Amino acid sequence: MSEIGLDAHASQEAEDENYFVSMTDMMVGMLFLFIIMLMMFALNFRKGDEDAERIRDCLQAVVNENAALSADVNTKIASVQQTIRGPIEALQVAADQRQKLLTDIKSQLEAQGIQQVETAVTQIDQVTQSNAASAEEGASAAEELNVQASALKEAIRALMSLVGALRR
Repeated sequence: MSEIGLDAHASQEAEDENYFVSMTDMMVGMLFLFIIMLMMFALNFRKGDEDAERIRDCLQAVVNENAALSADVNTKIASVQQTIRGPIEALQVAADQRQKLLTDIKSQLEAQGIQQVETAVTQIDQVTQSNAASAEEGASAAEELNVQASALKEAIRALMSLVGALRR
């Protein structure tokens, strides 16, 4: 899974969690409103009044239902958070393993690269030494040829002197 996929998944999970937190906040707000309404009716409550009894029973039913819904929402939120926690931890472990693997691969590639550079430098050094030896041999051969050329020139001069003396 790519990093973008992991980020999108984490973003969706955060959004889901925020939704459940918002729902909980909304339920708490509704409960607060119902409590205020109950207090207002309680102030107007008169003993023996049928309307007041009916309103009290209705409010009591609403408060009980609201409390049950709030408890149900909280239970569902806890369940979803528990369900999501395991996969999130598994994704984190996988991301950590992926990072370690990438670091190991990078280190191996760097080590191989350094070894290849060292091998190349050794080969260049060997070629340079070989070229230097060849250059020395070439210089030595050139000097020897110069000596031989000088000896040949002397021999030709001597021969020319002899030929010139015979002609006279």
